[in-house]
Amino acid sequence: FAFINSTILAILDSFGPISTGCYINGGPVYRMFFVLPLLIYFFLAVAILLYSNYKLKMERSALLSLSETYIEHENKFRRQLIKYTIVFIITWSAPLIHHLAQVMGHYNKYLAIADVVGLSLQAFGNS
Repeated sequence: FAFINSTILAILDSFGPISTGCYINGGPVYRMFFVLPLLIYFFLAVAILLYSNYKLKMERSALLSLSETYIEHENKFRRQLIKYTIVFIITWSAPLIHHLAQVMGHYNKYLAIADVVGLSLQAFGNS
């Protein structure tokens, strides 16, 4: 997504200064090139979280017949998946809301601050 979006925006000469809060010029349609992939990833993360919780509840009885080591390993993997997904959702919620507001033409100082904090937390979590 990122490569394709960047290429399309470069061809359309839609990159501009970041002083307006978004580096993409050309109005809401062009800004959707940034928001749409983020929105897709966000909803995929929510779907993964819901699906993993559903599978965990449905397979709880089936896991009882397996060895304790396998059950511990499986549960540890699922907990880790759930943790990473929750962290992704938390850290990208503010940037997503901020950019959706920008696409709709609303500029809010507090959303911009929340965007920066969310991105900083995401960078901290990656390190």
